[in-house]
Amino acid sequence: RDKALALVPVLSVAAPLEFAEEGKTRTVSAVDALKDVLESLPVQVDFRERATRDNCSGLPPGVDDPREFAEAVRKVVAEREKAGTPVSFSEAAVIVEKNLSKAGAK
Repeated sequence: RDKALALVPVLSVAAPLEFAEEGKTRTVSAVDALKDVLESLPVQVDFRERATRDNCSGLPPGVDDPREFAEAVRKVVAEREKAGTPVSFSEAAVIVEKNLSKAGAK
């Protein structure tokens, strides 16, 4: 990114570029020519939303009630806090998910 930004001042004072396409001459600034090249490149990152209600409920398998899951997570947070080994809510959620997986596998 820094390299691209460093090019802008150089390209902005550069002489216009002339292109011949299909017998027609086209004159563009060096900055516009670079923009055209960059815009013609394929998309590198797709930011579209992938999760939908049909393919992602947000709950681990085997969990039907989000309130029960949240309560189980809060319980793990409290137990770990009391034991002197605190965990974040997300870490506790992973612990609860693993416990559910083990219970489901038995």
